[in-house]
Amino acid sequence: MKLNTNTVHKVILFAALLLCSCRGRDRQFTRMQYYTGGHVKSEVGYLDDTIKNGIANYYFGQDHNFSIYMEEFFKNGVLDSTFKEYYPNGLVKEQGMHRYGVPMGAFYFNYPDGKIKCFDAVGYNDRTFYAIFYDSLGNKTSEKGLNISPVIANLNQKNSYTTTDTIHMAWCIAEPPGYKNETQLTLLKKDDAKNEYTPLQPAEPGKPICSIIDYRKTFSQPGSYELMLVSKLSDTVTKNVRMDTSIAEVVVR
Repeated sequence: MKLNTNTVHKVILFAALLLCSCRGRDRQFTRMQYYTGGHVKSEVGYLDDTIKNGIANYYFGQDHNFSIYMEEFFKNGVLDSTFKEYYPNGLVKEQGMHRYGVPMGAFYFNYPDGKIKCFDAVGYNDRTFYAIFYDSLGNKTSEKGLNISPVIANLNQKNSYTTTDTIHMAWCIAEPPGYKNETQLTLLKKDDAKNEYTPLQPAEPGKPICSIIDYRKTFSQPGSYELMLVSKLSDTVTKNVRMDTSIAEVVVR
């Protein structure tokens, strides 16, 4: 079939409109707000005009010379990755982590001169499970907690799985200043005849990111499984060691 000139122009115009429409649905841009006088008040990345996505920076007003106040990061409208809050003098006041839209991981709180004031390890339930407090000279005043958060994040929100499901779980581990936390995650399967679990393999969750171990797996065989996370927390000065274990049960049907 031979298209006449008008038909060709219509086809090209329709294709161009469709392309622009598709681009418009995932348009990434930065929305700026300004103080009176032209200084930047905020600069926030957006996707599709309404969904925050990417870096978000906020600034103090004139009283603090319009210096940076807070840095955040959004992923498809949800807080994700690290954030920082600053003192007017430019030093970090608080630094922490959001994963899956909630505070989770290592948090640091500082005095105005930059010295550490408090370390918190925060679990998926937004509860601190390890904390160290310091005086203004940098000396520890109190310390307590666990190597691993007592709450395991079951991000699929399921009690049982099929062989087509991918499980998604996350553990928070404590790695305070002056410590090293070495972890090993092992996958075990229940032997129904012996009524006991036997190791299949190390689960190899990868290197923890900001004190969070993220694990995903699809099981090819039905059965009862356990994920056993062992944590070895070592003081780098005294060499004292604390061991903790966390077990997550997984049923695959």
